[in-house]
Parts: sequence; structure tokens; C-alpha cells
Amino acid sequence: MSLLDFSITRWFLEDDVIDALKQHDQQKILDSIQSRFYETEHAEVKSRMLEIAADVLDTFAAEWVRELLDHEDEEFLYPLSWAAASSLPRDEGLHHILEKLKSISEKELPLEAFICLHRFRSHKILDWMESNCTHFHDQWGRLAAVSCPTWERMKSWLKKEDLSA
Repeated sequence: MSLLDFSITRWFLEDDVIDALKQHDQQKILDSIQSRFYETEHAEVKSRMLEIAADVLDTFAAEWVRELLDHEDEEFLYPLSWAAASSLPRDEGLHHILEKLKSISEKELPLEAFICLHRFRSHKILDWMESNCTHFHDQWGRLAAVSCPTWERMKSWLKKEDLSA
């Protein structure tokens, strides 16, 4: 059994597997995960290959991640967003994922946004939230907390809340 096969059998991509994969040649890993991704119809296997791109290959997988962002649908939005956060320059990856989130329903957006955007840790997410957050949901608070809020921004949000009361 190969390390990739083993990674597929795990519920999560565990740190010890990530560390073991990082010991191997990046080009060989990229070739292997691309091959697995394109040869299978199994969504969970495809997702795991994207997780490996995100957590093992980082920027080495950038060109492949760009290709997938242009061609894949929402089925792989979560692991693809994680790969975009790890592999691409922050603004580029964030732009791609914000575009993909436009197709998500208002009801599902808070959770989808948190899952897809938390790895970016960018204050630009706060700008996006200000125009997309239409009702309270605890996922918005979690996303704001990991998006590098400044005290000045938090004070301005609190003042807006005071005016609406």
C-alpha cells in the first residue's frame, strides 16, 4: 500500500501523513495526486488529493489549482478553497473563491463562507462580509475572528449596531 492509498483510508488527512508526504519529491507527489484525481470518479478520493495539494505541496501546486478553479464546480469547493489559500497568492486565491461563493444560497452562505475562507486569514474578507452578511449567524462571527479584524473596525461595527437598536 502506498502512502497515498493510506491517506485515502483516513477520516482526516492527519499530521503524521502530511509530514511523511512532505519527505517525498514534490513533483512526484503532484504527478501522483493529479493522476489519482483524474483517474477516479470517487468524490472523496478527489477531495483528498486536493487536501494533499493544500497541506503538502503549498505553492508547488499553484498551476494545477488555477486550472481546477477554472474548470471544477461547487462539488469540490471546500478542498479547492483550501488549496487556493495554500497554493496561490492570497489576493488571487481569495478572488477565485469569492467568485465561486456567489452561487451559494443566502441560507447556506454563512457556513460555506467560513469553511471556504477561514484559511485565507485576510482583512479583505471583512470587506466582503460587510456587503454579504444580511443576517446574524455565528459562522459570520467565527469568520470575522480569523480574518484579522482591527480594533478600529470592530468599534465601527459596534457603532453601527448601536444606531440600529
